[in-house]
Amino acid sequence: MTPGSVPSEATKDRCPACGQPLPEEIPESCPLCGLALRAAAPTGEDISPYALRSDGGKGFFGMCEWIWFAGGGRLKHLAQMRRSAASRRFARLNRAHLVVFLSILFGVSFGWHSLARSSDVSPDRQPTGRGWLLAAERDGEGLPADAPVELWWNPTQFIIASVVGSLMLILLLWMVDALIRAGSDAAHSAAYRGQHRMTAALDYFNSWCLHASAGVFLGWFAPFARIGQVLSWTWSPSRFALTLSAAVVSGLALVMWWFWLVRLGNCAPYRTRTRVVTYFAVVPVVVLSGTLVGWWYGLGYLLDEAYRLMGLTW
Repeated sequence: MTPGSVPSEATKDRCPACGQPLPEEIPESCPLCGLALRAAAPTGEDISPYALRSDGGKGFFGMCEWIWFAGGGRLKHLAQMRRSAASRRFARLNRAHLVVFLSILFGVSFGWHSLARSSDVSPDRQPTGRGWLLAAERDGEGLPADAPVELWWNPTQFIIASVVGSLMLILLLWMVDALIRAGSDAAHSAAYRGQHRMTAALDYFNSWCLHASAGVFLGWFAPFARIGQVLSWTWSPSRFALTLSAAVVSGLALVMWWFWLVRLGNCAPYRTRTRVVTYFAVVPVVVLSGTLVGWWYGLGYLLDEAYRLMGLTW
């Protein structure tokens, strides 16, 4: 076949470098650009330190550091690796602890009700719903009318929110992963699709979940701010300070993950690099952020309605 000829019906492949149609019997080199076609596959097996840990490679935390501090050469090396059982296991471990941390944070946002001193004569002084426990109280004498004097907690709400939230989050993160992978392959021009480029990297990029979990962990302490306010502790963190700290740490993890993805996109072949970089710079962060926001507020609204029907509200 000459460079300008029309491909026959037997043509099934294209040159990964220039896109030149190739006959059914692959030649030694591309007739248009001269790329050696039989020398080696464009991508290789996963030979990352985590995949080779039985041979003296890195374990889980060592692999996280290997990803976080990857230079340009290491990223190019990683972009050429195909997905493996080791990369899948690494991704599952990272997503698992993020799901646990986020689900607990989601759970502790439910089931709290505080009473001010002015509510002493209110008919809502005692809960009418089921499962409420008195978590903290103090004498309200001499305090302003709006000062909180009682804090109630409903552990049933916490348990339901944590379990339902974790199941829903597992499903949503699986869908996000599938969407990002499909988009990554589609972002490459036709000549490079189906070569499993960056498939292992899209597993190993879950290492940034460890940073995000650290920020989420700070949010677990928000109930202590409520309790400290009621019990008049000498010092207790404010809910705003805890929320801000959690948001900053988790947001920093998201920014570093995004920057790492953009650098990974720069490892795409030159002819399709702009498309891949643009995709990684926009789509994954928008999809993930939108999914998490929708999960938090959408599921929260549904649970509030469910608690009302189940008689668990105040």
